Amino acid sequence: MRNHTWIVTSLALFALAGCSIEGKWNVTEVTPTAAVRDFDFSVITLQEDGTYYAERNVEGIRTTSGTFRFDGKLLLLNEHNGETLSFDAKMSGDGRTIRLEKFWRDQKVKAVLTRKN
Repeated sequence: MRNHTWIVTSLALFALAGCSIEGKWNVTEVTPTAAVRDFDFSVITLQEDGTYYAERNVEGIRTTSGTFRFDGKLLLLNEHNGETLSFDAKMSGDGRTIRLEKFWRDQKVKAVLTRKN
């Protein structure tokens, strides 16, 4: 019984670790296609300490950083310049993809981010 409990606990911890939002994410899809200019991230790195840095496509590539919070449904990015970005967020079961949604100029913009190895 003791070995069974240890195995189940180990598998549960492994599964939880695989579904962590921390890591480097590439934006692989934005819909509608014309909204690519409105979803201005190309790469986002979310770190274990609650900080992030990202490449933004605003007037050319520039980097930005700040803190983030993810509660399983909402991703908040608090930039050091004081701007807060809020996205409805859903992570895939295998932890390899995040789908973000937000309204931008009266239009729902959707982005798919894929974990970068």
